[in-house]
Amino acid sequence: MNWSQWHKDYESIPSLQARLRIVREQIGAALNACPPGPIQIVSICAGDGRDIVGALEKHPRRDDVSALLLDNHAESVARGRAATQAAGLRSQLRFVDADATLAKNYHGAVPADLVLLSGFLGHLRHEDVPGMIENLPMLCKKGGWVIWNRHLLIHDGRTQVPAIRKWFHQLFFEEIHYETTAADGFAVGRVCFHGRVLPLDAGRVLFE
Repeated sequence: MNWSQWHKDYESIPSLQARLRIVREQIGAALNACPPGPIQIVSICAGDGRDIVGALEKHPRRDDVSALLLDNHAESVARGRAATQAAGLRSQLRFVDADATLAKNYHGAVPADLVLLSGFLGHLRHEDVPGMIENLPMLCKKGGWVIWNRHLLIHDGRTQVPAIRKWFHQLFFEEIHYETTAADGFAVGRVCFHGRVLPLDAGRVLFE
């Protein structure tokens, strides 16, 4: 994957545009459902954060939000910081150029009200996906939200998407919303965590 060019695909690929729209809608829905007070968001492999920035720009609870966005692609992080500045969100959205696979890099930002797994599950080895989901109780508050997406076909999406939904269910994440962009596009889900929050294990590798 050429991460220096991926963002340009949003200008020409309808399924990516639809995925972004749905993810932003689900971020907005999760924010609406959060109790009054501060809202903490964590975005794993955040890229340039266009999902969060776009969702927050006109959302009535934007001032309640603090977000940690982790990615180790410097160009994407720089682009995200510029977009955050333009949207007037610089004091709330913190982009960190760091390895999102290492639990220690989430210290101080978890457990979060909302965890985003957007645009990267399909790039993981199949055997690493259940482990990623099993680590989410370290990152998500009880009653908190996870928004995820995955291509329905690429890299064995036909079996992986149903498996992802099953793994969430087994780990006490209740599926609140599920939507696809098209039969050959993306699945987008929003789940609510009803399990036991685990302490952050700073030595843990969340996924490979």
